[in-house]
Amino acid sequence: MRLLWSGGWFWPVALGVWAGLLLASAVGLFSGTRAGRFAARLAAFYQLGFLAVLIVGLLSSAAYLWGLYGEVGIGVAVLLLIILALLIELVGLLPIFKLRSIGVFEREPGALRRIWPVTAVLVPGVVLYCMVVHARATLTSWEPTPAADRDAMSRHLMAVVENEAVPLLPTDQNDRDDHWVVRVYRAGKIKRRIEVGGNLATAAQAAALELGRERSVPVRRRAVAIDRIVAETNIDESNAILAALSIVPGLDGITGEIDGHRFTITPHELVLGRMLSEQTPISFIPDFKAGVRLDAARRVLCLNAGRSPDCEVTNLRRARTESWVHYNGETLDIYRGRPMEERAPTAVDARAGALAGGHYIVKALQRDGRFRYKLYPESGKVDMEPYAIPRHAGTSWFLLELSEATGETQFLHGAEQALDWLEQQLGECGDGLRCVAGGGVATLGSQALPLIAFATHARVTGSDRYRTTIDRLAEVVMRLQQDNGDFQFVLDTATGRPVPGPRVFYAAGQAALALAISGQVTEEARHLQGARDALDFMAGPYWDFFVSDLFFIEEHWTCLAADEVHRLYGDPHHAKLCRDVAGFYQRLQHAEGETTFPDYVGGVGFSPFFPPHTTPTAARTEALIAAYRISVRQGRPDAELRKGIAASVRFLLHNQYGPRDTYPFRSAWTAIGGVPWNYLDPVIRIDTVQHAGAVMLRGGELLSDLSPD
Repeated sequence: MRLLWSGGWFWPVALGVWAGLLLASAVGLFSGTRAGRFAARLAAFYQLGFLAVLIVGLLSSAAYLWGLYGEVGIGVAVLLLIILALLIELVGLLPIFKLRSIGVFEREPGALRRIWPVTAVLVPGVVLYCMVVHARATLTSWEPTPAADRDAMSRHLMAVVENEAVPLLPTDQNDRDDHWVVRVYRAGKIKRRIEVGGNLATAAQAAALELGRERSVPVRRRAVAIDRIVAETNIDESNAILAALSIVPGLDGITGEIDGHRFTITPHELVLGRMLSEQTPISFIPDFKAGVRLDAARRVLCLNAGRSPDCEVTNLRRARTESWVHYNGETLDIYRGRPMEERAPTAVDARAGALAGGHYIVKALQRDGRFRYKLYPESGKVDMEPYAIPRHAGTSWFLLELSEATGETQFLHGAEQALDWLEQQLGECGDGLRCVAGGGVATLGSQALPLIAFATHARVTGSDRYRTTIDRLAEVVMRLQQDNGDFQFVLDTATGRPVPGPRVFYAAGQAALALAISGQVTEEARHLQGARDALDFMAGPYWDFFVSDLFFIEEHWTCLAADEVHRLYGDPHHAKLCRDVAGFYQRLQHAEGETTFPDYVGGVGFSPFFPPHTTPTAARTEALIAAYRISVRQGRPDAELRKGIAASVRFLLHNQYGPRDTYPFRSAWTAIGGVPWNYLDPVIRIDTVQHAGAVMLRGGELLSDLSPD
């Protein structure tokens, strides 16, 4: 009750009353008095009523979300039905047994018979209520604007902006009175923003009149973005959680009324304004962020109306839009803020994406050898804190692989500059060791990933430039390995001794891969044996427990290590572990025909309710690639894995920024080749580019032997 106290008055009060009644029921049952039995009956009936409220609330919530998200609602409904089954067991049966034990049913034998007529009325009533909720949340169908008409409107408005001869608009338009939002971008900034009504022709004329004819001056990167509102539904603000989840991210905007006039925030403006996935719908779970920030949306609506940020906004509605942009002489259909590419990617596309990612990283390299850690392309802001050594090392590793695959020296030189900086971060770690440390401790991952990068440099170039550093880091990793092959994850830099503690995601797999590569370049047999021992532990005791066949967590680094070691020794247990991991990850991949949203296909996630993120998708696809390589070596190439890899490459290429979709960015040139974290936030973090680029590079090699179809 205390946890829920800040979430609104109903649930805390309801739970508080329930707690009081249960306490009175317990005292009453022990007392054996008539009043005690009455308190027990009252508590039981209250609990059953509470269950009824939960049932109606959960079912109507499922209906609401089903209406919002289409087929995604099926998954939500199944989840809620599971919750209902548990609630009936825990919240429903206990009070029924209590009523039976104190003789209520025996004393009133007709009570159960009288329940059935009530049930016969209530059940259809609940079903009808849920149907109404579903209908209110469902958008009406609409006719899409023909491609030729979209292009004609775009060119007409662009000609007005550039003070050129204005082409004619199509005249055969319907009389539907739509609402339109027109934004004119110049060098990534919105210079004009207009909202008009009417059909396509009248809206274009009204917008052109507002824009006026400006004196033609050379301005780089002009773009005209157009959003047509095609359907609307009300946002139910009575339930904070459902209100926050009322917007389908990237596809829906928000409209509201200010002084009787209607104003809009487009879907892309919600993304660029970081108003999605910033809400905390469940107040006592602060790390769970999902849904739209309606308070921020109200302020933006006021600003769009030219009013003060605290103006009164009424009648908030969810608005589905049809969007396109005219940029660089081309009219592009926009879906979730990005141009859609209908054709499947080829090996050439994948290689080009990897190269673009490499060029982004080289541009992100600073004079001191560090990378630009985060880029906010819509503003050009750069964030360097907190700078992560493992991600720096992983990015350097990708540059080395790209250099090896392409022969382009700029990637090798960039990697060496980054590795030189990384080498300077080594310090004394006790007992004669040198490692990458901070705060008096050295973590396993902060040694393993740099070791992967330094050892890969030696393998790619044949140079001993970093040999001393390789030996030092390998010694620290070996010091952290236990007799059973597993690792401790923290080293005390004062004593040079491992410190017992909890497991750390990724680190054991990274350490196994690091030892496998360093053992080959240094010809140290104990490093290779350490990698084998680590994988023996992972393939044996670590993943050998009662429900271990049901799931895997974060084992893509383990899969990369298994691929490397399997190439050397061909251990079937290591191969099975990686293929099992890849099979589990592939079951999480959104497949063609199984998701409502076409741009989710190839992404990896636990539910289509939440958009798949690029970094987890790329990391898990690295496991798919490793497993496919193993299947080839075993003489049984896995066609399903290859299909999943191709789908993931397509997903990542779609998300990678290119020249066509950087019109709203002030750092357009800098952003090209970058990959954002997800659809809801344009920020580019360096490790996202690393993982996505590695998948494009390795996946492109696999795509090269696919047929054109």
